[in-house]
Amino acid sequence: MFIGLNGVQELAASYPANPLIQRRGQPSTHDVSLATDVLARLRRCEQVKLPSYDKAAFHGQGDQAPCEQWRVVNAPDEPKVRIVLLEGWCIGFKALSDGELRRRWESAKAQEGAGVYDGRLAFASLCNISVVNAALKQYDEITKQLDAMIHIDTADLKLVYQWRLEQEQALRKCRGTGMTDEQLITFIDGYYPSYELYTEDMRAGVMKRPAEQLRLIIGEDRKVQEVLQM
Repeated sequence: MFIGLNGVQELAASYPANPLIQRRGQPSTHDVSLATDVLARLRRCEQVKLPSYDKAAFHGQGDQAPCEQWRVVNAPDEPKVRIVLLEGWCIGFKALSDGELRRRWESAKAQEGAGVYDGRLAFASLCNISVVNAALKQYDEITKQLDAMIHIDTADLKLVYQWRLEQEQALRKCRGTGMTDEQLITFIDGYYPSYELYTEDMRAGVMKRPAEQLRLIIGEDRKVQEVLQM
């Protein structure tokens, strides 16, 4: 549930030197309050509007759809929603302590200096990733609402570039607008550091009780290769 385009632009203007939050995607560009409110209302079987987001709007910059276009569920004359699937690339990520954040960033810098690095974290400043890490703390309020977690993972995180390019190409074909391949690579570069920082802990399990998290490891063809119960 991203904030609207105006909100993203205001956030970017507040941190003009931070490339990680110049576009939607990173923690701080989602409406956490809206998300937790909607989830709480769904849990109570109350009537609620489901937010909608148009990723193709404004040439791929994206924007919230007008609220009058949001779908209403749990209306008095309708069956109540019993199962909710909430998809989000950073749901379940846990903010790191300042010391651990620095340690992982310095490790990436050391690998880059040794010529054995192909990520993006080493090219971000500690100050910039600290902004994202601080924003991530409030996302625990979303995770607390969940009864179970399905983590779709891959042994090669670089595949997110290929898969996201394929998704955007399909969007351009369907809608006639969207980001160019070059714009999309820059877009992915902006949030790839978070995969490097937080995936390790996600793989170890983030739910409170045993057996509430599944890790599905998929290959390049998106087929499940292994299933792990955390």
